[in-house]
Amino acid sequence: CIRDSFGTGGLTTIDGSTEDPDADIAMAMRIDDTGRIVIAGATTGPATDTDLIVARLFADGTLDTNFGPGGTVTYDNDASGVKNDIGVELRIDDANRITIIGSSRDAALTDPGEVAIWRFLQSGTFDASFATAGEFLSGNVADRPGGLMIDATTGQALGFGSRGGDLALWLLDQDGELEVDFPNPGAGGVALVEDDEAALIGRSAEIYNPISIVAVGERRPSGEAAQMFIMRLFGDGSIDAGFGNEGILSCASAGGASTARAAAVADSGQIVVTGGTTLRNVGGASSALSGALWLLTPQGFLDISLGGVGVVHLTDLTLDAETDA
Repeated sequence: CIRDSFGTGGLTTIDGSTEDPDADIAMAMRIDDTGRIVIAGATTGPATDTDLIVARLFADGTLDTNFGPGGTVTYDNDASGVKNDIGVELRIDDANRITIIGSSRDAALTDPGEVAIWRFLQSGTFDASFATAGEFLSGNVADRPGGLMIDATTGQALGFGSRGGDLALWLLDQDGELEVDFPNPGAGGVALVEDDEAALIGRSAEIYNPISIVAVGERRPSGEAAQMFIMRLFGDGSIDAGFGNEGILSCASAGGASTARAAAVADSGQIVVTGGTTLRNVGGASSALSGALWLLTPQGFLDISLGGVGVVHLTDLTLDAETDA
């Protein structure tokens, strides 16, 4: 249920721009070890460009004015204001530094843009010891951001996303520079994972033990609807062939498309994946977006204990207002 003591009647809004009109979107949220809420996303004013926005709130929903100027920080990596910058995932380390992965592209939207990884001190200022004045740019306009993993003790970051039609992982050292010997000596710090039969779009990734990474997203075979996928990788970015079908499990939606957006691994090893599907109606003439949840066994196959097939759609669920609210 909604907690009325949070914000005003359970709701807090954040205006990220002094310009009017403007639009703000939150893409990621985490809670630090003191209970403060950190949000990252983008803010857009009447001009054509979009700026990164980071905000920190207390547990009661009020802005933490000790963070940046008044509780929010906005950033455009081009002084002339012609870049679109957006944060899509964030992590907080043991020093309460905030690391964010996102993208930076030209305002005309003529290319996918570079992957950007930013790190802020808990005061809301850039961490000048990280990369170039707090900002790492991947240097390739075919890159798209997805997820972010960090070592909470050292702050070392592992970014996840896509480069062209391949999955990509960027490993940075503690100073925000590419680890030149990742995934193997002299490789330059970027690991690519290919699928000979489809383009892969990485959406999110999680490290769930010292050597395994669970990655999810969309698999796009040529001429076919997109399919959700989940893949298990070793720490060097290579595929764990013992998971699913040679390292990957993909699921199509009946008559439509599907995508995976996030995954979590239970202590039992079972994996929960959330995302969405496009479902055709009986006549096949129209479609509707439905939220979806998949349950996998630790070995990477659908667990039929969920819905009899390993997946449920929000349209399949009937909520009882008294028992499920």
